[in-house]
Amino acid sequence: MVAYERVRKAIGREIRRQRIAAKLTQQELAARIHTSGAYVGRVERGVTNLTAQEFVRIAVAIGTDPVQLLGRVTEGRGEERAQKRGVKNRRS
Repeated sequence: MVAYERVRKAIGREIRRQRIAAKLTQQELAARIHTSGAYVGRVERGVTNLTAQEFVRIAVAIGTDPVQLLGRVTEGRGEERAQKRGVKNRRS
């Protein structure tokens, strides 16, 4: 898998996680950002490319800071790689 595909999927997973934590359906998020639920689904699956503007709109709509959301994506990737190597989370 090409690096940008992994990044899209990681961003999509984190957006989904944050949307669910905010107790929003895909349709509710879509309404907040003036798009379709199908588009939100494609974003969450990492199928579609996001512009920076779309990323910010989604982050704000789910009630999180875009920079923090991106930070959670990169933190999650580090933890995911460590888990694959069998390294325990040092923050625990």
